[in-house]
Amino acid sequence: MNLSKQLINSMKRTSIALCVTTIGLLSGQTLSVMAQPRICYEVQDADGSANVRDRNSKKVVAQIDNGQQVLTDGVVGDLVVLAEPHNQFAIHRSRLRPVRSGVRCRRFTTIEADGYLNLRESPKGKILGRIPSGMALVIIGDLGNKWVRVLLPDGRSGVAYSESFEIYT
Repeated sequence: MNLSKQLINSMKRTSIALCVTTIGLLSGQTLSVMAQPRICYEVQDADGSANVRDRNSKKVVAQIDNGQQVLTDGVVGDLVVLAEPHNQFAIHRSRLRPVRSGVRCRRFTTIEADGYLNLRESPKGKILGRIPSGMALVIIGDLGNKWVRVLLPDGRSGVAYSESFEIYT
């Protein structure tokens, strides 16, 4: 089996974020791959939470509480990049610890029959906007009574009712 087929079969068995460069040569092909597996991390910081930063502006967009899980697309310097569609955000690697192998990372999406879920200022509080059904969310804090703080891919954060979420992988 040639290298390309071996790589493709390996990728089918493993969830990997890839950055691929192909170089064609006269006598064949060489495939250069720099791969980082998607890793699930748990926030673990002495302060009780970690900053989530915009990778471009470095501005803090949210705080994520200890114990919350994030799936990542890799590490850039000291920053751990969140997985798609949140990959414009990152958390400093010193604030995270890998979840033990074999544990699936919890990722959430909204499920609402009417097509949206309200993003609120507080539980049962002022509505800040709507979250379309099917949108991926990062839970950044648990407020109890089925209310959680969430981060959306566009950088907005607020409170949402967790009974309207489902776990996806």
